[in-house]
Amino acid sequence: MEVYVFNYYILMKLIIKLHRIFGSILSIVFFIWFASGIVMIFAGFPRAPKKGLFMERECLSVKDSIIDFPLKKWNNAKGIVLKKVGDIPCYYFKENSKRIILNAKTLEEINSFSEASFDKRIMLSNKCKFTSKIINDYDQWIPWERYKMYFPIKKYYLDDNEASVIYASLKTGEIVQKTSRKSRWLARIGAIPHWFYFKYLRLNVKAWSNTVLWFSGIGAIMCLAGIILGFYRMRRRKRDKKRGLLNFSPYKKRWYKWHHILGFFFGFTCFTFVFSGMMSLTNVPNWIMNVDTSVNYKAKWSSKFKVDDYKLPISSIINTNSESIKEIRWDVAYSKPSYFLYSNEYYFPKYYDASKVDSLIEIKTNRNFIENRLYSIFKDKIKNIDIFHTPDDYYGRRPSAQLPFLRIEFNDENETFMYIGVESGKCISLNNKSKRLRRWLYKGLHTLNFKFLREHDWIRKFILLFLCVGGLFVSYTGIILSVKYIRRIF
Repeated sequence: MEVYVFNYYILMKLIIKLHRIFGSILSIVFFIWFASGIVMIFAGFPRAPKKGLFMERECLSVKDSIIDFPLKKWNNAKGIVLKKVGDIPCYYFKENSKRIILNAKTLEEINSFSEASFDKRIMLSNKCKFTSKIINDYDQWIPWERYKMYFPIKKYYLDDNEASVIYASLKTGEIVQKTSRKSRWLARIGAIPHWFYFKYLRLNVKAWSNTVLWFSGIGAIMCLAGIILGFYRMRRRKRDKKRGLLNFSPYKKRWYKWHHILGFFFGFTCFTFVFSGMMSLTNVPNWIMNVDTSVNYKAKWSSKFKVDDYKLPISSIINTNSESIKEIRWDVAYSKPSYFLYSNEYYFPKYYDASKVDSLIEIKTNRNFIENRLYSIFKDKIKNIDIFHTPDDYYGRRPSAQLPFLRIEFNDENETFMYIGVESGKCISLNNKSKRLRRWLYKGLHTLNFKFLREHDWIRKFILLFLCVGGLFVSYTGIILSVKYIRRIF
């Protein structure tokens, strides 16, 4: 009995020390996280508006004299896309991991686009004056290594009401970023401090990831210690006839009392937010939920074709859909080499069979074909097939999502779900029990991404706002106590 009491006393001393020490280090970080989190409920890091930029493009036209893609020279090309850059139709694709751009009128390789052509495009699309400069290095608004392939970039400062800044790649002819005065300021007090999106730290992906993981991991331990300590202090409070919120805590000193009270009500919120933030950068460990990666359902379902299997001339497509096509992609629909046509309906392409030279056939939905092929490939591994016309919890929440889709549940150790777009017959997503658990531990806990709250977004945002304000006050009282604790030490 004496040993038990002794060990319990030592354990509580250790928990108190952990909470004080880690709290002294992290209370200000938590305050910043909650303050920036309030901003991020309404605005994230600025991104170039894909749909807006898409709609600004000129349509492909019969007048462009587009030559068919050179099959023999680039037979190993992957991800071929035909679109207009300014007034030039271009083929974009990858050959041996290298990105290639061809002028679709001459089939000559394009290594860079002229500044004059970009100046004209920016002037026509924005109708305002501007100043510009060429940059060859990252800045705060393009802090990811993936932008390396776009340099040199011409940075345009527009003289408009929003003080917009546009980043245009002279190498690829694409606009890669667009910010405004409002989006930049919201990011400075929101996404940048919340995600640690500081330029030099973010460019070192490993250092950035480790920084976030260490801060959030230690923060989770601190919160757990605080929760245990909060209940421990409650048990030791003196019995008092007085009732009310202020007498809920045994502490007499103001800041200790409020930290205890607020921590009791919002401590678990602090823990779930910081833990779910950590889960955004890591997977569920195999020792918790083991996943067998030997079976690749997507590879088994997907059909592969070479460029020379696409035999239908591009002119046949453009002549039929004159003045309406903004982009054509070489892809696969219903196990056939196909052209995906993107018009004004940015997220809803049309699909054409590209396997025949003289037959223009639009590919239509055929659920029976998908199901018959599924059973022929996977046989008795299929547990269930359902069709969804609205998003489920794991796929379909983005505007670009393919709806309707089939969700195929496999009878395997991983409890795999495969999603197939009914319109295209393509495998559009794949997940397993580990990824689904991570989804709940990250998006479920961090953004309250649950079905009812998604359907009533104002309720979700109100709850997030309330919890963040509570966490903000817990952190603020923690800062005050940390200062007092540090003063006592020194």
